[in-house]
Amino acid sequence: KQEATNEQNVEEKYEVTLSSYDESGLRMLSSEPMRLTSTMEEEFKLDEEMYIACAIVNESLYDKNADKKKVHNCLQLIQQEWFRISSQKEVNGRLVNGYLNSIKEHFSNFLLERIVNLQDANGNTALHYCVTNGHWHVVNMLLDTKVCDVCLQNNAGYTAVMMAAVIDINNNEQKQIVRRLFRESGNVNVKDTVSNQTALMLAVKHGKVDLVELLLENGAAVNLQDIDGSTALMCAVEHGNINIVKLLLTRPECDVNITDNDGQTAVTIATIKDRKDILVALYAKMKERKGHHSVR
Repeated sequence: KQEATNEQNVEEKYEVTLSSYDESGLRMLSSEPMRLTSTMEEEFKLDEEMYIACAIVNESLYDKNADKKKVHNCLQLIQQEWFRISSQKEVNGRLVNGYLNSIKEHFSNFLLERIVNLQDANGNTALHYCVTNGHWHVVNMLLDTKVCDVCLQNNAGYTAVMMAAVIDINNNEQKQIVRRLFRESGNVNVKDTVSNQTALMLAVKHGKVDLVELLLENGAAVNLQDIDGSTALMCAVEHGNINIVKLLLTRPECDVNITDNDGQTAVTIATIKDRKDILVALYAKMKERKGHHSVR
């Protein structure tokens, strides 16, 4: 009787009548508590309120006439719970996995996509937080859903790829997950909305040689310019990082002669910084490109 009363209260709160879905692939919204697999039952279980909130939002994805206020309230409840589970400094990966499995098992893939890509007031998604906090096992889970939008930008214009470009890689397992993140983004050349910097520029600025390598491996464009007209090469020269300079110069398309908004080139910057070692590398590249064009 107590369970029936609780469920009735939830129904009244959201003004919803439990009913079966249509034939579009939606499952039946049953009055029974959500059943999880035995391995997940002790770790995560949606309560009745969350279950019905998910069902209402799920139905709204197929019904253009759904009550917008009701859907909004349900979505806020879901968002609060999702970020509580997935986006804290300390995250229980088994709970995240249980939550994702519950949504996949009982609701549509469209709802899963909506939840995984929810953004908070700062525009951050669970993926942003997991990358920043180093929860790489959860990053893998999010990518495994196949609906995680890796290129979503927060309010500052940063994607999860950009955030990953400045972290420390501590072992090969992390490196493989970061590589997967870059690859599945489909575009590592997105620019932030403040300074027009790319993930490659950020990695160079922070001296992350290993991440520069991964970004180049996954299609990072070396000649893109930020709001000041600077390229990744100019940034590497400015910070005096000879190893990154040499790495960028291995790219055949790397253009040493690009000028920034002040009319400076990488050579100009290296001269001002009195970095003879970098100048040698730059002149060698200029000679190589000149010889290549002569042959053509």
